[in-house]
Amino acid sequence: MDLKYEEFKEFIKKLGFDVDIESYTRLKETIKYYAQNDDIHGLQHFFQQLQNCGGYALQIPICIFSGNNYTFEEQVFRIMELYPFVRLLSDTELKDNEYIVKFRSGKTGHHFIRVDEKGYVTDKHESNFPSEFQGWGTLENDPEAVFAVMKQEYRSSDVKDLPQCNRDMFLNDDAYYEIEEDGYKDIRTKQAIKPLTFSDRLQEAYNNRQSSLFYQGKTFYLKINKNDPELIYICNDREVLGELCADGNEFILELNEEKKNIIFGFQPSKPIKIKEKNNLDY
Repeated sequence: MDLKYEEFKEFIKKLGFDVDIESYTRLKETIKYYAQNDDIHGLQHFFQQLQNCGGYALQIPICIFSGNNYTFEEQVFRIMELYPFVRLLSDTELKDNEYIVKFRSGKTGHHFIRVDEKGYVTDKHESNFPSEFQGWGTLENDPEAVFAVMKQEYRSSDVKDLPQCNRDMFLNDDAYYEIEEDGYKDIRTKQAIKPLTFSDRLQEAYNNRQSSLFYQGKTFYLKINKNDPELIYICNDREVLGELCADGNEFILELNEEKKNIIFGFQPSKPIKIKEKNNLDY
């Protein structure tokens, strides 16, 4: 059985799936099940369904689902909340133990892509095999977050204990897939609490009469216009980034479009060149 198990592991790697199998107990049990039954086609089908674009990009054995009732900012926060080995690259340098994942979301859905150390970009669509990235399609003009993701071999054991499941970004708990001979049983649970956004933290600071707030590892300041007390400037330590109008009833935030990336950090300060490769070697 051990030889067959190793053979099946090698088979799925050749298909383009590079999850750290030995780190996931349920995943190992699944492969052993198909190996015992000598069902290579069943194993292939299982792995095609196991990951969508998110699971493939983050190198975890799950599908990651999105939801239309969350803003892009909330989605980005939720991803980092669920997966502590993911951070916003923003204007920082990529570490040796990290690789790049880009995430976009809009009215037509969401998508993750993975960028390797040489700049080659791959992705996965639904039950298709991983392949060379061909473009964003309907998400071409939607907002983008660039993540720095810790490589599998550097992730802590508690992260690797994440169960084999389909995970909705907007659930507090995992939606497990129980392995059964005649298919998979999807178990979903309760809704998650939405993460606090920049606007939430800004309003919280205003209500508490605080002159500063901390967001995404940076400090921002609230400075009152002396000639118009209802007008408050949103600043960092160098410049004005936007304005807040508040009279006790209304709370209107207007940010300079060119300064938004300074606040949210959704795009890196240095453009990432996407290289093309006709034949991917898996």
